[in-house]
Amino acid sequence: PPSASSSTPSSAPPSAPLSAPLSAPSAPPPTPLPTVDVVVFGGATLDVVAQATEPVRPGTTTAGTITQACGGVGCNVARALHKVGMQTLLVAAVGDDIAGQAIRSMLQSSGMDDGGLLVSTRHGTAVYNAVLDETGEMTSAVGDMAAFDELTTARVQEFFPVVEQSQAVCIDGNLAADSIQHIVAHCSAHGKPVMFEPTSASKVTRVLDANVLDQLTFIKPNLVELRTIAAALDIPCSVQPDQVDLVTIDAAYQLTRWVPNVIVSLGPLGVLAPEPRFQPCSKTRPESMALYPTLGMGQQLSVVNVTGAGDRLASAGSPSERLQGIIFRKGGSPKLPCHFTVLLLATWRRCWTAGPRGCVCRLVC
Repeated sequence: PPSASSSTPSSAPPSAPLSAPLSAPSAPPPTPLPTVDVVVFGGATLDVVAQATEPVRPGTTTAGTITQACGGVGCNVARALHKVGMQTLLVAAVGDDIAGQAIRSMLQSSGMDDGGLLVSTRHGTAVYNAVLDETGEMTSAVGDMAAFDELTTARVQEFFPVVEQSQAVCIDGNLAADSIQHIVAHCSAHGKPVMFEPTSASKVTRVLDANVLDQLTFIKPNLVELRTIAAALDIPCSVQPDQVDLVTIDAAYQLTRWVPNVIVSLGPLGVLAPEPRFQPCSKTRPESMALYPTLGMGQQLSVVNVTGAGDRLASAGSPSERLQGIIFRKGGSPKLPCHFTVLLLATWRRCWTAGPRGCVCRLVC
């Protein structure tokens, strides 16, 4: 038999490599920040509105209609801004529930970015239940707003890079005082104008708790909220309900010692705001306040629903609608009526960017 040393082992030719050497996986590209005009920090809710079709009788059932819709002060402002052509990001907290899904779907169907919705695992989506009388005026409301507790300083800070690239910021009173302070401080450091929408009389003083009143550019209380913040600042203000007298007008003007742009919504009576010659982005006080009555004041108007009207006012502008106004000087003495253009958030954008935006605002309840 052949010896072992004489045997030649067979060897196969080396085969070609099956694939190129593996390289380390590359990191995914960073998600680009949304480019927006306004970042709105505030509430998104499911609104349940019950409107009577006959006079409301306490203690018994009143016939009427009940509707559901997505709302909330911050959500209303963001949607209205979007409808007048401004890129808007709503930062709000919702629950992991049907109502939260409805709000997200509403934003998506409107063409808005839903990346600002924070989903809470502790709370359901906020629900606001309003009761309107047969004329459309609100008689009472109940809100379950626990979801807003999710808007902590740590969570709102996640959106500061977007704030830095935006033109302005709007905050509603649903945020806690420490979150309001955190946002306003960041905006001040980066030169961003801030508008505060008080939301309710019980929340209007949160800007005082946050110690940021003098850092705001705009504030838009209604008549009740004006009286509340005036009382906290020791400013005399009329206590007559649904009336606008010289004391009330002077209280609005005194508030401009802290905030240059004070806009007071008066329901069917109209709006108190700085005189038309005042530059909205000025950091100085206006010389006077003006009373801007609603279109059709003194006429019989058909009121559909006043819920959310003030929020939409906060985001409206009107370079084309001219209304009749009455100027009130520092001392409260009236001047002859003048025509003016309502200058609110969408129109104020012309102070921040080169091109003004046009829209129509009809202040009719």
